[in-house]
Amino acid sequence: MNKPQSRELRFSLFHNETQGHFNVSPLKEIGLSELFAIYQSYYLKEKSIQLKDAVGVEKDDLKKRLPFITPAGTFTQRKSELIQHYNSNLLCLDIDGLTETDAQSLRNHLSKLDGCLFTAVSPRGKGVKALFKTSCEIPLKERYNTLKTNIPNIAKALGISRISDKIDKAQFVLPQPFFLAYDPNAFYSNTETELELELETYEPKVIEYTPFTPRVFSSSTRIEKYLHNACAELVKSFALCGEGNRHSNIIKVKSISSWTHYAPHLESELKQSLLNAVVYMYGDEQNAHRNGAIRTFNQCWETLPQHNRTIEGIINELQTLEQ
Repeated sequence: MNKPQSRELRFSLFHNETQGHFNVSPLKEIGLSELFAIYQSYYLKEKSIQLKDAVGVEKDDLKKRLPFITPAGTFTQRKSELIQHYNSNLLCLDIDGLTETDAQSLRNHLSKLDGCLFTAVSPRGKGVKALFKTSCEIPLKERYNTLKTNIPNIAKALGISRISDKIDKAQFVLPQPFFLAYDPNAFYSNTETELELELETYEPKVIEYTPFTPRVFSSSTRIEKYLHNACAELVKSFALCGEGNRHSNIIKVKSISSWTHYAPHLESELKQSLLNAVVYMYGDEQNAHRNGAIRTFNQCWETLPQHNRTIEGIINELQTLEQ
């Protein structure tokens, strides 16, 4: 990740109508002028209009059809360690949870500020996206933590302190998608001005963690051993998970929960072990509650049973031996 920081803006463009945001392979590299051309294309206009009133499955399907960029820079694949070019003074904003009137007012307000390259209302009319050229360099290392910590400073510089809580922190993750959508009143500019912004250096908090020791399981059958090993691997991955990816990784407990029907007597043991690991990711139970991690864990655990080929194979082998 020792990539040179640069003030030349380059982006990776992604577009796969079946994979949507799961797409990790860029279509091509583009600059600011080409980005603006895509924003004003007939394709984007058509899909954005359709998305405005769509609901349910139709809405999800249409969103998959929208292209997206990685505003932080260019990537060979959409992974943090595979960044090739870093836009060191580009601030990307996604502000959600507004009324339609407030969203339009915010877009118009942002368009008048120094450094504004682009701002538009989302297709649903209740969010605003924007790109700003900043006077300061945003460090590549600890990018997410730096921007998250500086949300009050960012909001103040933009004159939107009263809605600072509506700034989406997920957009600060290095390879985070930035979906493109058409807004007839969007603002575009090649301005040379910059948003005056001072960022406080992020200093990781030194937290006294109680050493986490994964539970040692005792397995008496091959199926129990398989489930215990799967649980242990997930616990290990939680322990190594970076802050910006914690919450999204909790969904992985669904797989193990969906297999517990093969060994119902293990469900409580597996669930508690994984819950302990999730809490440990956040330092303590209070932090886990504050960040909604425990609520998300409980929601993810309530999943329907699924087949597991490996376990089914073990069962078939045992049945063959018994015959």
